[in-house]
Amino acid sequence: MKPYLIAAALLLMFSSCAKHYFPSAMFQNDVQYMTKPHSSDSVRHGTYASGAFIGNFNMGNISESGDAGLLNVYQSYTLKDPKLSISYGVLGFAGNYYGHQENNPDGFDKSFYGFGTNFSISPYIIGDKIDWHLIGLDLVYTKEFGDYAAFRQRGINTENYTFYRKTDLFTYGIFTEALAKVSPKVSLAFKVGLNNTPGQKQYISGLPFDNVGFNAAVNIKRATIGLAYKFMPTDVWLSPSSVQLGGGYRF
Repeated sequence: MKPYLIAAALLLMFSSCAKHYFPSAMFQNDVQYMTKPHSSDSVRHGTYASGAFIGNFNMGNISESGDAGLLNVYQSYTLKDPKLSISYGVLGFAGNYYGHQENNPDGFDKSFYGFGTNFSISPYIIGDKIDWHLIGLDLVYTKEFGDYAAFRQRGINTENYTFYRKTDLFTYGIFTEALAKVSPKVSLAFKVGLNNTPGQKQYISGLPFDNVGFNAAVNIKRATIGLAYKFMPTDVWLSPSSVQLGGGYRF
């Protein structure tokens, strides 16, 4: 890495230590992977329930983090004519946001919870055992309640503290996804999404998206196991911000 890039990375890191950002609880984690039936499946629609553990390890701060559990209940359809996948559902979440005492004199532990609705649509083309969802649209609305929301509402913005007061989030994003059929009972999915949540933190002002998501999932018969990483784009790199580990089941 060139010296000026190293210097920029160090500057970003130390500036993050001095400046504390308190985003909405589900910022970057509201867009969930929703399983889609493969076009070759005998049943191309279903009702699903999925759960995820969410770990936030860098929301623009060194000394704040959070964790949450999320449940998503949804329906997915893979249509043959037109070649279109549609998913829609409802979700609920609950968790805690922490300010670690050793690095933050204003250490705290605040709980949050809420609910929302999500929608996804994407046309696809059929390759050799692969459904290619070249471009799709994700839409998510969530409403947050609890102590962490009240904490942000009371906070006073200063040179060192920024409180994002919104408790209802609307996120939109575009994605591309490949769904590969490995065997009659097993398929693999890989998804990359660019998402934007207006009114939340951005390192790069004016960028049309404020977080990037990478998803990988294994579908075995009716069950799904999935992993997701979330990143915030900066001038230097994609800064890792959270991870999700979960699973689901088709009824």
